[in-house]
Amino acid sequence: MNYIKVFKFRSVNDYLFASLARSEIYFANPEALNDPYDCQVDLAQALARAIELTSGAQRTALESADQRQPILQEISKQLRTFGVCSFSLSPMNQLLWSHYANKHCGVCILYTIPESYVRDEDNGIFGMSAVDYGDSPLTSFFLNYDFSGGDAHFSALAQEAIKKALTVKSSDWCYEQEVRMIRQQSSTMAVPSEFLTNICFGLRTPVPERTKIRQLVEATYEGVIFTELRHGKSDFGLEIHQIY
Repeated sequence: MNYIKVFKFRSVNDYLFASLARSEIYFANPEALNDPYDCQVDLAQALARAIELTSGAQRTALESADQRQPILQEISKQLRTFGVCSFSLSPMNQLLWSHYANKHCGVCILYTIPESYVRDEDNGIFGMSAVDYGDSPLTSFFLNYDFSGGDAHFSALAQEAIKKALTVKSSDWCYEQEVRMIRQQSSTMAVPSEFLTNICFGLRTPVPERTKIRQLVEATYEGVIFTELRHGKSDFGLEIHQIY
């Protein structure tokens, strides 16, 4: 079985305790994200830019898609109803510890998720993908889209455009190495407890919070490993050490 390993940076607060107690993850509405461009890139403008940049059969196909503006408008409406759960591919990023784990006072949680779980439609997951960073990644999506399916491709285009629009960000954010799980609604979702496999404490996570998290997790989960960050050998280095 293949697994996806992703990391979630969290502050220590009541929301964290509730999510651990219930084995839940949260899918945020796009309009609640901290980047006003995030999940809100203008599809019509991206398609128009793609048309300007191409020629021949691909331009003809893009112009045909552009004539179906109601589809793009419907996609744009749908984007506002989806939910996004963000993870990272690395637990060692200084900026993520500072920005999303309360200046190293929080935790980083490792989730080990079977690919089969993500693909199972019964779990309500629309998709899971690494974020595509760039200056115009949505425009590039239209430029490289395979329109060889004729009219039948438009429903597929709508699905793929939604996934892409929800997983593109400016290159300024590339340090996050983000992976996103997407649902068709913003809400909490219970996940199997065995997906949570490691909790890493930051350089400044207070002892009382460490103790409370450990007690809560050990009462709810099995086999979770506890680690902590320590200063590494270089001036700004980090190392992870197992403690329980």
